[in-house]
Amino acid sequence: MKKKPKVLFITHDTTRSGAPLLLLNFIKWLKENNLIDPYIFISRSDILDADFSEQGEVFLPYKLKNSIGKNIFYKLFVKIYNSNYIEKVYNYFLKQKIKSIKIDLIYSNTICNGRIMEFLSTLNINQICHAHEGPRGIELSGEENFRLVKKYTSGFIACSNFVKNTLVTNFEIEANKVSLVYSSINKNVDTLYKKSETPLKQNKKFIIGGSGGLGFGKGIDLIVPLMKSILADRNDVKFIWVGGNKNSIEYTELQNDIVKNNMTDFIEIVASVNSPIQYYQNFDIFILLSREDSFPLVCLENAIIGNNVLCFKESGGTTELLEHFPDNIIPFLNINAMAKRIIYLLNNPSENKITGLNLKEKVLNNYTSDICYPLMFEFINKSIKN
Repeated sequence: MKKKPKVLFITHDTTRSGAPLLLLNFIKWLKENNLIDPYIFISRSDILDADFSEQGEVFLPYKLKNSIGKNIFYKLFVKIYNSNYIEKVYNYFLKQKIKSIKIDLIYSNTICNGRIMEFLSTLNINQICHAHEGPRGIELSGEENFRLVKKYTSGFIACSNFVKNTLVTNFEIEANKVSLVYSSINKNVDTLYKKSETPLKQNKKFIIGGSGGLGFGKGIDLIVPLMKSILADRNDVKFIWVGGNKNSIEYTELQNDIVKNNMTDFIEIVASVNSPIQYYQNFDIFILLSREDSFPLVCLENAIIGNNVLCFKESGGTTELLEHFPDNIIPFLNINAMAKRIIYLLNNPSENKITGLNLKEKVLNNYTSDICYPLMFEFINKSIKN
């Protein structure tokens, strides 16, 4: 019987967002098909920690809460003595533990893990990087971080042509080191989510949907002006955004804009939920307001349930999803053009529905996990040292 490879996956965080969810579902698929023994290095803990822990042994970088446990004497020791010394001891034993497992490959998910890749480089194991970032994302990760990623990565998986072109053209990665494997979703994606939340009630309003974290890059500052433009023509419209932290400054500021513009009946912000698909099922159209997004799963999730999708030109990989639907690719940050297209689709519901069904067919034929996961596994096998 052939020995299964042992792969250490690095996740930059465990938020309920695209890259961690893609990695989590890929690891599940690998385990279900008995293809690897997975181990997981969590750089920053969040809501999906337990889900990753169910898939394999988890390692955490040095942080006081990871190292001191509940031992009161150890807590006092750390407080009194140099914490840098404690960190060195922790990292030494962490590295020895990983070394004892005899890992065959390190799989870093996202561009953000340069420091961890450097930390693990002394194990002399091939490291690959699954890139989910365009130029803005790479620059935001920091020059030193990406220098380390380039230094220690033997090969890249790019989640879209947009990302592949970014790596090759903008950051001088050799083209033969970058393989294109599109981000993908389970064709039965609605069954992957826990169904604990109550979905939105159907109403007579045309529902425009958006989703993601509450940040500038996701375009949340465009929601209010977009709705102003739409409401100047029709008032039977509601915008619903799914995702984000209701305790964040961004949420408070957005709510302030909504209230000051008397739009509480027309804009609703739903916090991060376990079952976003239940909200998506009530959308009449999904719009991606992102300034840059590599190939977001939310667009695939909406398309696969038949929702029409709009995005901005030059905003990333979603334009590849919409390449045969050019009217849905709006000039960059042109709010009036976006509003005009939404109003047109509101006035032509049959066309809106047909385009959504065509997008569904495209996703089923190109971007499902049963198509893309085997390609990712093939890349893993090719990258393991003989």
